[in-house]
Amino acid sequence: MDTESQAGTTVVTDTVSERPLDRKGASVFLNEQGYVTAPATLAKLASVGGGPQYRKFGRKPLYLPADLLQWAKSRCSAPRQSTSEPERLTKAEFTAASRLPLAAPNPTSHPAQRERRRQRERLGRE
Repeated sequence: MDTESQAGTTVVTDTVSERPLDRKGASVFLNEQGYVTAPATLAKLASVGGGPQYRKFGRKPLYLPADLLQWAKSRCSAPRQSTSEPERLTKAEFTAASRLPLAAPNPTSHPAQRERRRQRERLGRE
């Protein structure tokens, strides 16, 4: 907050970057900055996690613009020159992905598919 003294009175002015925003205002702010985000998205992320930091005033969530910008920028990818460039994984993401089992899908896993395969095999022998 900025304070200015004028003829014995003190005028308090909020700078835009310090004023907390409600969920709808946070959505408008993000959209104006080029990060399209609906209020419902902020509500969902506040519930399940992964959203921007917020404070509560009673039951009302309040977001600081600096926190909103930091969150939005953290969701952006690194600069790219082509859509064909592969995603660059962090070392931890690469390690976690390399530990996943590589299982081929079984096309005949459903009982009806197995039965059709058996019928085709029987017809091929006759």
